[in-house]
Amino acid sequence: MNKNILFCEFANEWLQRAKIGVTYQYGQSLTNCIKRINHYIGLYPIIDIKPIMVDDMMYSLAYENPHTKRPSSKKTLSQTANISYNIFESAIDRELILLNPARNAKKRIPKNAPKKIVKAITIEQYDLVLKVENRMQTGAMIMLFGGLRKGELLALNWDDVHIEDMYNRKGIYINKSTQKIDTNKYIITEGTKNGKTRFVPLPEFAINYLSKVKFKATSYLVCPQANGELQTPSTWSRYWNTYQNDINYYSYCEKYKELHNNKLPSKFDPKGIPKVVARFNAHQLRHMYCTLLFLSGIDVLTASKLVGHSSVQLTLDIYTHLEEQYRNIDVQKLDNFLKYDIEKMKHDI
Repeated sequence: MNKNILFCEFANEWLQRAKIGVTYQYGQSLTNCIKRINHYIGLYPIIDIKPIMVDDMMYSLAYENPHTKRPSSKKTLSQTANISYNIFESAIDRELILLNPARNAKKRIPKNAPKKIVKAITIEQYDLVLKVENRMQTGAMIMLFGGLRKGELLALNWDDVHIEDMYNRKGIYINKSTQKIDTNKYIITEGTKNGKTRFVPLPEFAINYLSKVKFKATSYLVCPQANGELQTPSTWSRYWNTYQNDINYYSYCEKYKELHNNKLPSKFDPKGIPKVVARFNAHQLRHMYCTLLFLSGIDVLTASKLVGHSSVQLTLDIYTHLEEQYRNIDVQKLDNFLKYDIEKMKHDI
């Protein structure tokens, strides 16, 4: 092999080998990671890349991801360091270089690099999930009160939803998920992301809601596409976009109906409906479920089992973040009270 081969050329060859036998989604993750690395060192001959160049890449990426324009999370930085190291190790095996310039890349990850924690939906959004009728409302309700991942929701069938149980266990058995095998195709696979089946109890009002939906259902799937079949990435994207638009329209009507003298514009108005509520994604509903568990006083171990995390540490990280968040809210309330109290005392004097 030509020793003057560019890093991007060698990395792309490595990528084609690395993608053999892995899932489509993991392959896409590898592809995106190599795009990040190539942004910094891709056009250099691999033999000319020095440790300082890899260090600079890690520092730059920590400061700002070239694709998101935000600081990179610790997860992104760790993946970049690992993939860089593996590519250079492959180059050593092929006798293109003698030493691995990425051998210290992990040490360059800042200790204060942000952990990627998804924000939960707001109270306003929570209220709108309960009120706005849409074909995606059922899925949103299940993710909100059952903490399902999107893949688990899409694979869920009505046999897994226990409206009535001889043991009075009302809730959902989660034992399947979906796997993306092409740009626009999912398949149902046995088992969940962490390989474990779990049962998630649901509140009574959610059970009553699902009971009504199940009675009218024409598909064995709980959240299918219009023809009753398993959703595809494109149908999910289209349905979810329509759902978010419906939520925004409902909120706009509630807030501004007096402004229009109750003659509200059509949601299909070509001028568009002003944005009055932020859009949210499916994973934010799952994070809201974690928040509800936290606020309900559910212990970390139980919450981890209900959410289906592969490690209790993942749940602990979320709980720690929530504890800090709500502690700050409490402190702010105290500050506001003290300021008001002091001003009142001054006025009285």
